[in-house]
Amino acid sequence: MIRQFQNNDLDEIINIWLICSKESHSFIDSKIWEDQIENMRIKYIPNSETYVFEESDKIVGFISLVDEKLAALFISPKNQKRGIGGKLINKAKELRSNLELQVYTQNNNAIKIYEKHGFKIMQTNICELTKCEEYIMKWSIKDVI
Repeated sequence: MIRQFQNNDLDEIINIWLICSKESHSFIDSKIWEDQIENMRIKYIPNSETYVFEESDKIVGFISLVDEKLAALFISPKNQKRGIGGKLINKAKELRSNLELQVYTQNNNAIKIYEKHGFKIMQTNICELTKCEEYIMKWSIKDVI
């Protein structure tokens, strides 16, 4: 079930974010992610529109939107490859007619998922935080109609 984030979900989603960030981005020093925990808690999550995917009263994934930016999509490792990410992306598409995201060029699994859901690579950047190369990907309802 997808539902809107509640304040008491914060610890669970930060835990999912941290585990996934370390596993999916093994090419980045894990200390970078650990140093961002407080920003996630007081800045990023409170200032985003976040939805959680819950099963049996346990959060297994979440998506965060900031305006038309898909700012975060994380699924707990043991729940990946079950279609949960796709369901959360579809929720974002219900809420927005245009979406943009940033994904590290080395994160091939995420890139494949986004491409499967209609996102197209538009340009390449360097991430300010990690200094790693990333793609800017976009999706628009106009491309579907």
